[in-house]
Amino acid sequence: MRYFFYFLCLIIICTALLQPGVKPPKKLATIKHTPSTILQPIHLDYIEDSLRTRAANRRLGIQIRLEPLAPNTLGQCKQISPNHYIIQLSSFQTNKQLELTLLHELVHIKQFISHQLTNRLGNWYWHLEAIDWDQPYLTRPWEQQAFEESAQYQKEQQACHKQTNHKRVYSKQSKSPHKQIKSK
Repeated sequence: MRYFFYFLCLIIICTALLQPGVKPPKKLATIKHTPSTILQPIHLDYIEDSLRTRAANRRLGIQIRLEPLAPNTLGQCKQISPNHYIIQLSSFQTNKQLELTLLHELVHIKQFISHQLTNRLGNWYWHLEAIDWDQPYLTRPWEQQAFEESAQYQKEQQACHKQTNHKRVYSKQSKSPHKQIKSK
């Protein structure tokens, strides 16, 4: 299982590295992202906690592409096959927006894996009920779940990071810094 996780991480990083550079229109400012700024530990934790356990018996491939998308679109997730997904992220986002958008799209992959969100012969279903695409974006239940779960996961990770407040202390013997976890 550990090798599967490392293989998945390698696929994600290599895919991000191989994406051709796309120049944005001159009027829009963009932030240059590298694969290390796109894929953060919070995303790897989510993959480990929420996706890998659900796809334990299958090899899961996720490609992350950074590219210009339609106006007002920060990210898209597409299921290419039962085990292969592509996440497209708008290149016109701050690092903080990018982190949350990637988490949001990873929730959609979880919805695909758990068969909450399905596509059968071109028809989309949410919990086995046909999807009405005329429904406003923010009222779609799969989007609401993705917004809520990604924000909640990010909040929990930030709280966890604050609880393990790392502080450098010096030992009397060596006078070299050692990391020590401050406990409550």
